[in-house]
Amino acid sequence: QTACSSSAPQRRDAAETPSPASRKAASAPPPAEARLLYPAGVLVVSTLHRTRVGIRRIQAPMQSAAAPTRAGSRLCTRCGERKAALKRPKTLEQICRECFYIVFEDEIHQTIVDNNLFKAGERVAIGASGGKDSTVLAYVLSELNKRHKYGLDLFLLSIDEGITGYRDDSLETVKRNELQYGLPLKIVSYKDLYDWTMDDIVKAIGLKNNCTFCGVFRRQALDRGAALLKVDKIVTGHNADDIAETVLLNILRGDIARLSRCTFITTGEDGPIPRCKPFKYTYEKEIVIYPLHETFLISFNFFINLLCFVHITCADNNFDP
Repeated sequence: QTACSSSAPQRRDAAETPSPASRKAASAPPPAEARLLYPAGVLVVSTLHRTRVGIRRIQAPMQSAAAPTRAGSRLCTRCGERKAALKRPKTLEQICRECFYIVFEDEIHQTIVDNNLFKAGERVAIGASGGKDSTVLAYVLSELNKRHKYGLDLFLLSIDEGITGYRDDSLETVKRNELQYGLPLKIVSYKDLYDWTMDDIVKAIGLKNNCTFCGVFRRQALDRGAALLKVDKIVTGHNADDIAETVLLNILRGDIARLSRCTFITTGEDGPIPRCKPFKYTYEKEIVIYPLHETFLISFNFFINLLCFVHITCADNNFDP
């Protein structure tokens, strides 16, 4: 019994240890028929395959039927001709730059058409803050107006809250956009409307609840500025991410009244000047990608702000275009 118990482990080890001939067979290259399936230059992923003689490493092609590939690169899933340059955050498609421009602009055009946002001959004010959303909105809406002949008279409307070191730089960006896009600009300031600036309000009430004052004043300033321009509608750069955040915020607050209307693409229709959101279905990350790939002119300040957003927001969310 002692002899049997001591020899059993030895028999198991001998059975599990492959012989030199087995190891040579496992490391041998696959036959010619198999090599034809994995041509040189195709992106491959290593896979472990367990056989009776041990673990054998084989190569399997990493490609899908939906994404055509060329030797050493992945082709655009839409045109199938050019090399894919980015992955759309919205659909996860691997597409080229040219197709991304077309799809991005066509989706916004389709949103405008499907929701009847504008009528020919209307005067439309674009809420311009100098940030990424309003800058891209001003450019895209200007291009679509020319391309599809909306027949709109477009204006840039910016609000100066009087915040030193913050609004000064962004207003310079808006002024450059006026020259780059050829759109008339109207700047309305808190000082002119209320004889107060946000710096004055903070000095009077402190830092607590000053955002509440600014939000109320800003919405009213947009309406008064639009009235001065005699426009029919105001468009803002609120995107799908902004709307999702608003929905969650209203749920947490239990604000049923606002929850019912916060997803509307057009609000204030019962008031003097309605507000539209052409970016309602547009992802914020795609708005960030668009000016980085598109060739329209952007100011240095806007570009720096854009890079900061990419570094802080996209990188932290493991975004990889």
